[in-house]
This record gives sequence, structure tokens and C-alpha cells, in this order.
Amino acid sequence: MKIIDRRRGWGSGLGLASALLTGCYRGGTPPILCEGAACQLSSSSGSSSGEPATSTTAVPTTGEPSTGEPSTGEPSDDSITFRLDSLTFIDPHLFLTQGDPAICVNDVTGFVNVALNDDAMSGQFNLLARFEDFEGVNEMRLVDADCEEPAVAGGRRLCTPSIKTQAVLLTTAKVDVGGCRELDPAHHQAITLPDIHDPQAPCVRSNQVDFSIPVSASVGALNLRDAQFAARLDAAVDPQRLEDGLLTGFLTKAVAEDLNFQNDMIGTINLWSLIDSPACIEGYPDYLPSVDEFLINDLPVTGVWLAINFTAERVDYVSP
Repeated sequence: MKIIDRRRGWGSGLGLASALLTGCYRGGTPPILCEGAACQLSSSSGSSSGEPATSTTAVPTTGEPSTGEPSTGEPSDDSITFRLDSLTFIDPHLFLTQGDPAICVNDVTGFVNVALNDDAMSGQFNLLARFEDFEGVNEMRLVDADCEEPAVAGGRRLCTPSIKTQAVLLTTAKVDVGGCRELDPAHHQAITLPDIHDPQAPCVRSNQVDFSIPVSASVGALNLRDAQFAARLDAAVDPQRLEDGLLTGFLTKAVAEDLNFQNDMIGTINLWSLIDSPACIEGYPDYLPSVDEFLINDLPVTGVWLAINFTAERVDYVSP
């Protein structure tokens, strides 16, 4: 068990100081500095997604550079937006137990992953990774959205940010050489390490900060600590997909206990009960125990380190 020392609270002043140093802003009057968890503010009126305005008209932005005819003064559009189209729990594995005393039933990680991917592929779950300025990447927005199916086969989905949720703003870098993830192998089971995505350049990665991210319509949002979003670009110029994506971070027991996973085959199950499964240790010694601790304000907090693989498709973005 590895205890990580984090000497600050959730959404603390240090998070805001970090935002000040990195120059990240959330839209609003007056402007509010934020990064990660600090951006998780609900819209009081429901009339704004909380993102800085990028357009005055509801037209799609494709991320294709515009030629900008001199006679019209049309500005170029350097934005690019991706939609997560697959998610897979790699670590920890999830186990179903029943009865009192508990009896180990099975490793249900596969069932959970089927539900996650069904939500993503069907369009019930739409999480966007948006880069306002892809050429000079220094930030990324994770945006909950509503997306329409492509108008023609092989076309792009058309996505509009949800007015109900605040976008998460993350300081982000584009990496041209080497790997992107900043993963501590000690946080994960040795048997799962080969399956955890390891995105290589050209790639993008966020800073390791606390932020909340939805992962499906079935599970809901995960409030993660020391979390990072990293992925390989399928092309350095005009990429169409994010490949070998990896979402990592520490999920506390308290947060996991508030999340219920729903599946037609296994019913409604509390997420933490699938993680903390001592009855399954004997049958699955390579995967368990997965419970760990993380120091918050000098106090050890129980939880687990997550590693979720993902991929994402290019979409057209419509400003609200």
C-alpha cells in the first residue's frame, strides 16, 4: 500500500493559486481563475455552460483551418473537438459478492465495460475533449454534451455543450517526443500494467490535478484526485482520433459509495462494493486487494487508484 501525501483539501486555495500561475480562466464576470475541481461550479440560471464564448452564432466549428479570405476578414478556426467513443476499466478489476457472510460470485469488470461502451456508442453518454487553440495547445476543456448522429454515413457527430454542467478546464501540453502518461506503477496491480494504455507522441496530456469527470450514463461522475487525461493523436496535423487514451486518478471510498452502477445483467450495485471485495481475494490474488490510501490534509483517506482506457472520435462542435 502506497500512501500519497496531498496537503490540501478539495478545491482549495492552492488549486486556485495553481490556476493563477498557469493562466487558466473560467468565463464569467468577473473572471474566475480555475483549474480542475475549481471549475466545477453549477450554472445558477441554466442559461450558460460556463465556457468562455467562442462564437456569436450557433454554427459548427470543425477545427479545419480556414483560409480566411482577405476581402471578408474571416478568422481562422484552430479549434478541435473529440468525443470519447470507448471507455474500459483496466484497474481495479471489479468483483461481485453476495450474502452475509459475503461469497465471491465473479469478476464483473467485463460486464461494467460493456455498459460503459454501450453508453458511449449509443450516444447516451457524450464527453468532449475540446481544444480551442490546437496549434498552440495549453489548455483543454472536458465538456458534457448532447450529440446528434452523423447526417451521412462516415460523417461526424454534431455536438452541443450541455447547459446543465460546467466544463472542466485543464492545463494541457502537446508532447512531440516520447510518452505522455505520468503513471506510478506502484499504484496498480502488476497483472494489469501491460493492458494500461501508454500513449506515445504525438500526444496530449493534462496536468495532474483534482477534477470531476463523468464516465457514463450508468455510473455518473467520478471525483478524482491527482487525475490526468492523456492520449495519442492519430496525426500531428489535423488529427481525426485520440487513440491509446488513459484516464488515471485516485477515487476515494466516500465518493465511490455514492455511485451506483446499473446493469441489466447484475442489477443495481454500489461501485465501492465492487472495488472492496475481500471475499474474492483467495480466488483472484493477482487482482486483489486493490484498496489503497491517499493523504489529504495529513489524514489517510481510503480509496483506489483508477486506470481507465479510452479512445475518442473527431466531432463538429456547435457553440451555444
